Amino acid sequence: MPMKRLKTKKTATKKAPAKKAPAEKTEAKTTAAQVDVTVRMFCQGLGDCFLITIPQADVRPYSILIDFGVALGTPSADIIMKQTAVKIAELTQGTIDLLILSHEHWDHVSGYVLAADKLKNMKKTKKLTFKHLWVAWTEKDGDPLADVLRKEFNKAKTALTRAFDSAAGLKGVDDTSVRRLQALNGVLAFYGLGAANSGGSVADAMKLPHELVDEANNKAAVDYLRPGTCVALPGAIGAAASIQAFVLGPPYDRAKLRRLNPSTKGDEAYEKTKGDLPGVAFNWSWMASAFGEKPGLAPLVDDADKVVDASLPFDEEVGISINAAKGDPRFASYYSDAPADAVRRIDNDWLWAGAQRLALKMDNYTNNTCLVLAFELPKSKQVLLFPADAQAGNWLSWHDQKYDTKDGRQLSAADLLAKTILYKVGHHGSHNATLKKQGLELMTHPDLVAMLPVEADGVARLRYGQMPLQSLMKALREKTDGRILRIDDTWTNNKAPGTWKKQGLSASLSSEQITVGPKGKTSKRPLYMELTLRDE
Repeated sequence: MPMKRLKTKKTATKKAPAKKAPAEKTEAKTTAAQVDVTVRMFCQGLGDCFLITIPQADVRPYSILIDFGVALGTPSADIIMKQTAVKIAELTQGTIDLLILSHEHWDHVSGYVLAADKLKNMKKTKKLTFKHLWVAWTEKDGDPLADVLRKEFNKAKTALTRAFDSAAGLKGVDDTSVRRLQALNGVLAFYGLGAANSGGSVADAMKLPHELVDEANNKAAVDYLRPGTCVALPGAIGAAASIQAFVLGPPYDRAKLRRLNPSTKGDEAYEKTKGDLPGVAFNWSWMASAFGEKPGLAPLVDDADKVVDASLPFDEEVGISINAAKGDPRFASYYSDAPADAVRRIDNDWLWAGAQRLALKMDNYTNNTCLVLAFELPKSKQVLLFPADAQAGNWLSWHDQKYDTKDGRQLSAADLLAKTILYKVGHHGSHNATLKKQGLELMTHPDLVAMLPVEADGVARLRYGQMPLQSLMKALREKTDGRILRIDDTWTNNKAPGTWKKQGLSASLSSEQITVGPKGKTSKRPLYMELTLRDE
């Protein structure tokens, strides 16, 4: 349903300049009594892109860009992300002080591929300067645990790619295989393995911010953050310099990173799931059965002979490879690629079962490696919480550490959650990315606002099912008194949903709009939603 355009007031005389729409206002100057922090959630589609601006006395605002992406397959994604980039340059007065990459998922970083030329050109012409970059410790080369995890994950990518290659040989067997092949191809692209479909990879997107801040010539421009630390905003002055950022996750712990889904016991989350997946390791028996030959499996494991031999469903002496079977008249007459013989084969279903499970593990594991930040405002101590797509193990780990502030206090995760006034809803409201008792129920601020980057069209296109989760939405409405800002919502009379009582807390829509939706079914939507919070 198209969103209504934000109306602006006409000037009564030529002497009085026209007032700008609320979301286009000039940043307020810093005073002793009032500091307005502005958080803009861009409405580019299913994906995260948030811009925080903080006034700095009589100079330009301090600007923080958290993620810059949109989901795979979004119509006109490149056009929208370039338009977003131009607007960000305008809103920041040409300088982004801090770029933050939460994790390597396409819907969080794809803008760095889709608008790469635009960003590079703005940097070259000095229309947009990039000062500093924050990423999680998991991205740091040379970190012992990060290196091990990266090696394991790369093996999983290789396994999934090989599953795709094998599946391609089965695509003519039946219609179901064709659909599954398309779905798996989408997963590959999502992880940066489908560059031909997306025009670039996740790896490309993760590299560009490092280039934009010129890490090669200025190592100090990038921080690889570990959990449990409290850091200041680099280069900030005035009120912005007093904001403290607490690094909650990802945990520096392999076991917690593998804790992907909420427990089936108790009230850990708003929807229970059937157990946890054991990290990104994969089933070697599936791999052996799917590919059938030791030479093809050996590169994926360190101790090849021991692991591969143990994983093969039959001893090599009595087994026969798929290729050899195709060349044997007796086998070929029963197990050909002809549709009529499909019922005799199990390699099709066996292959898909393993590939789909591996893809799910990789997806959930990547979410758990999210960089999670809580920004504390200096005067009110109100907290802005940005958990990206963090899942159960990440959330639970926040409570295992204390946070020493720069002004001599020691806080717990519960303390930070109790003071949270803005919650960027985790993973677009999915079932495994907002904990209950150790998460949302601890957010007791009476003026809590939720920002939810979810779009019904994107969810339906990607077949994500119930996103956002209905039980979570019910809890959010109760917690926020209806103050949920969702990117595809239509506001009645341009009024933000919910009850807004706190002075200095308000939301508005940008007057600038974007065109969304597939050809022939397009509609208009505000470019972003804006939340203003007063620190007093």
